[in-house]
Amino acid sequence: MNFLYPEILWNFLWVLPLYFVLIFYSALKRKKLIKLIIGSRDLKEYVNVSFGKRNFRHVLLFLAIVLAFVTAARPYWGYQLLPYTSSGRDMLIVLDVSKSMLSRDVAPSRLDHAKFLMRELIANTPGDRYGIIAFAGRAFLECPITEDRTSLFSIINEINTSSIPVGGTNIERALKQAINAFKAASGGYKAIILITDGDELQGNSTDTIEQLKDLKIPLFVVGIGNPDAPAPIQIKDEKGNLIFLRDSAGEIVKTKLNEELLKKFAFATDGLYLRSTATGSGIAELEKRISGLIPEKYSSNNISRPLERFQIPLLFAVVILLFWFAIGERKEK
Repeated sequence: MNFLYPEILWNFLWVLPLYFVLIFYSALKRKKLIKLIIGSRDLKEYVNVSFGKRNFRHVLLFLAIVLAFVTAARPYWGYQLLPYTSSGRDMLIVLDVSKSMLSRDVAPSRLDHAKFLMRELIANTPGDRYGIIAFAGRAFLECPITEDRTSLFSIINEINTSSIPVGGTNIERALKQAINAFKAASGGYKAIILITDGDELQGNSTDTIEQLKDLKIPLFVVGIGNPDAPAPIQIKDEKGNLIFLRDSAGEIVKTKLNEELLKKFAFATDGLYLRSTATGSGIAELEKRISGLIPEKYSSNNISRPLERFQIPLLFAVVILLFWFAIGERKEK
């Protein structure tokens, strides 16, 4: 016999000892109350109780509790094959990992906030498939489109500013990589989620944006950073201490969110632009737009499901409780 929730059975470690402690305590309490009534007289002459029946009722109640926990643990044996069809949307997350994403105008940093946003989005949309592209001066497909949440979360944890050795922010390369990952297929169930601060832009994204329009793939842009106040970039030195990034002239490098251009990218593809901050992540609005895409059936197969047998211990528990209620504790005349 196997269980779907075997961890429930660990409750036996505290429930059963507690059960016997309560029985012992109730016996002492009962005896004390009877003594208050009859004084020093012999209990056998005044109490008409069959201790054998009482103990038998304790055993029945004990068995009912055990069977109740077994029922809650969902026992099963055997499997059955059921038809299963998966449907959802295909989303490519294009993540900026340039050094400007290390700025801390969004706590704890722009990049850490973006990774948090990705985890929340993937966790809140279980029916959809995701792929991940990291980009800076160049772009690389970190994870092809998949349903495997474990792989996605593992890759998100590993992504950092060293993932792409070439600096800068080349959105054009990143979007071209996304189109290639989609295999240039059109449809209402695909979208690109671009997460960036848009700083230090390189390349010309105009042609790529036009290609997205032709393919009817919307671009959901999440801007991270402060568009009004440039913020310094903090990096770690060889000893692991945080220092400010400086240019060749020794000046502190500062960066701000390039919001106007990112809005143009989003609106040109009939997409969405939102600014994500520590106090307003915008995750709900992004999920709403994703849910508006037409889901696509992308797999049809048979899956094996365990045959649950919780009805058996549940039936025995009910029968035992009925016996427990029916059996009295009086002695036979």
